[in-house]
Amino acid sequence: MGRRTNLKSWVLIWVFVLAIVGTSVGNAETICQNAYQGTSGTNDTAQDPNGPTITSYRIITLHGLDHSFRDLYALDVSAKVYDPQGSNDIATVKVIDANGNEFILDQIVSGGYYRQHSYGSTPLPLGNTRIVAIDQSGNSYTISHNLTNIVEQVPTIIFPKENEVIFDTQPVFDWTDVTDEQSTITYIITVCHQDWTMIWWSEGYKESQVQFNFDDGATGALQHGMSYWCRVFALDSFGNQSLAQCSFKVCTIIDAPEILGFDMT
Repeated sequence: MGRRTNLKSWVLIWVFVLAIVGTSVGNAETICQNAYQGTSGTNDTAQDPNGPTITSYRIITLHGLDHSFRDLYALDVSAKVYDPQGSNDIATVKVIDANGNEFILDQIVSGGYYRQHSYGSTPLPLGNTRIVAIDQSGNSYTISHNLTNIVEQVPTIIFPKENEVIFDTQPVFDWTDVTDEQSTITYIITVCHQDWTMIWWSEGYKESQVQFNFDDGATGALQHGMSYWCRVFALDSFGNQSLAQCSFKVCTIIDAPEILGFDMT
């Protein structure tokens, strides 16, 4: 069974996961606690007292596989911005990646700006990545962050297998180990209904096996006849992630064989 560590919760929005299985994105507010832990960076702009300020941010890399086992990459960015003129004075918050490509943080999540930008099967660029906040008057504030790692290994879920019917409401989830040259790896596991409603979230594992709800943190039990998603995230010490998922169904009632009749002769 997995051992808990003191790994802090990272915000995990399921856009990237849903893209892997080809499902449309739902409510962007489907997040977990402690959204803006932030990773360290450098402020490149002397603060204008009338301009915006980026008060906290987070930039991480995401890596997964589609159903054809092709690599998928995304950059997950969130930022909180303060403007003395009010939030309506913030004109745009954008990201400039290490190759000079730009994209807008165009979603509002937990009071901050957010976007998960997909690079498809092209590995995203590492190096100097900037977040720029600009107000209506053109005042700007820039944070630079040195993005250094992608978790290249993706966990493979051993049990349950994709679309497997299991006969236990307390299954022991098992997946392959992930190693990384730059960092130790810990794991997060989640179990959701088919509509992505979270049932169980548990984090901080160094081992690649854990029993469902061993910590009594689940919001409900696994039910006979119901299908679920299991997802495993491998995190480095910077919060960068690779991930895998599978769908499984629970069956706890074994139907008795039908008796067709008796021959009493």
